[in-house]
Amino acid sequence: MICWIFVWFYLGWGCNYYRNDLLTRMMIQPASFEKAEFKTFLNEYTEKLNSSYVRVDSVDKERTLQEVKSIYNTLPDGYGLTKPKSFQCPKRLLFNGLYNGVGVLGYMGPFMAESQLNLDLLPSEYAFTLAHETAHLLGVSSEAEANFWAFNVCSSSDIPDVRCSGYLGLLPYVWQNAQGLLTEKEMEEWRESIDKDIIAEIQSQGEYWQAKRSPIIKEIQTRLYDWFLKGNNIQSGMANYSEVIGLIMATAHQRLK
Repeated sequence: MICWIFVWFYLGWGCNYYRNDLLTRMMIQPASFEKAEFKTFLNEYTEKLNSSYVRVDSVDKERTLQEVKSIYNTLPDGYGLTKPKSFQCPKRLLFNGLYNGVGVLGYMGPFMAESQLNLDLLPSEYAFTLAHETAHLLGVSSEAEANFWAFNVCSSSDIPDVRCSGYLGLLPYVWQNAQGLLTEKEMEEWRESIDKDIIAEIQSQGEYWQAKRSPIIKEIQTRLYDWFLKGNNIQSGMANYSEVIGLIMATAHQRLK
């Protein structure tokens, strides 16, 4: 039984862990990640983040799903993603409270190839999370690449709340990278340049999920998933999520068509 489960997993979807990465498929060199280049990216991102912000109090899930699918359908075949099917839609999580406890916003079930979204997602998180899980559904194994597509798909949308979700969804990963490259003074200056409503939104999101999480279960899940990723050709493990910034910088000259 265990043997067949492994066969089912890797033939059904897990083989995606052993595909060429995004930059190899696009024949692009990795970003040098020098401080000056990062600050250029940071300034451009912050300007667009501020201009894209709208308050999102509710979400039209069907409209958002169709928008995300339509943008994925425009991607060139050379990017190596399959096309979303008309029948594919997010499923309800069976044990939603458990997912809250470990801080999981969405999940792509590899055995049935079905995306699942946390029922307690905040409206401003919905589009980015949906686009992230859709990327996995279309053959993306890397968490960094799934974030890359989620950001690019959402930020290219003409729907204000979808576009806003893309920029807000990327902000935590930008913040993590900035902390590793900027001085304390530079971090404070950058923080001051972000719209105060956005800072309040991110803080509110953090408090919302913190109240639902179980520290012990979260720690166990983080360790297990870190081991799983490292055992499946994602050498950086959980740190892979934040590597999305390097992908965006390296592909800055590319545009979704």
